[in-house]
Amino acid sequence: MTILWLIYLIRKNAGIVDLGWCVSFLLVGSIYLYLGQGFWIRKWVLAGMIFIWAGRLLSYLMNRYIHTEEDPRYVQIREAWGSQHSNAKFLLLYWFQGLLVVILSICFLIAFRDPNPYWYPMQTWGLLFWLLGVGGEALADYQLESFKKDPLNNARVCNKGLWNYSRHPNYFFEWITWIGFCLYGWSSPFGIFTLISPIIMLILLVRISGIPLTEAHLLKTKGDAYRDYQNTTSSFIPWIKM
Repeated sequence: MTILWLIYLIRKNAGIVDLGWCVSFLLVGSIYLYLGQGFWIRKWVLAGMIFIWAGRLLSYLMNRYIHTEEDPRYVQIREAWGSQHSNAKFLLLYWFQGLLVVILSICFLIAFRDPNPYWYPMQTWGLLFWLLGVGGEALADYQLESFKKDPLNNARVCNKGLWNYSRHPNYFFEWITWIGFCLYGWSSPFGIFTLISPIIMLILLVRISGIPLTEAHLLKTKGDAYRDYQNTTSSFIPWIKM
């Protein structure tokens, strides 16, 4: 994460940490696959789940990092911190993200270390939740990017497709993906500790770095249009219009 921080100092775009977030999970998955002593089928399926999820997210974020301006969330953070010592504070933020990768990966470690040579029914449920999460998030990202490509939509709020039922369907399905990872390792020894991952992810998305910062930016840029959207559309869980 320190290397990413140095790149940030050069490029002045804090979004590089999001790319590091994805790469870190790819590395964790590779290391656990190689070193884990668990049942080989369980290991390879989980590794595939991690690689597909993190790889798709990395591709999406890389395209955004290269072709668009800095993520408004990081602009807001910098403005809140002020110019003095902001670079040092970003280093601490990057280190914190690295710590989160380690903690969230607990659910992976539990499954990779399980030597029991059979497939648990709960793993099937985990795989199904993972499919729903990855597919739903990919669809939400595609719908949002398609909406943004039309110049006529610059002052409008995306309420098409999944965005008609949730203000943040991408975050919701990201959380569903982590529920899938949790369920996949649930039946393994110490499986109850897999709950740590979706709980932390829910807190991050709903209370800390996800919805609060995103909505503060959208209220600033979209104004009353976004306030109307807030009044009629569920914040997180997709639901019918109010």
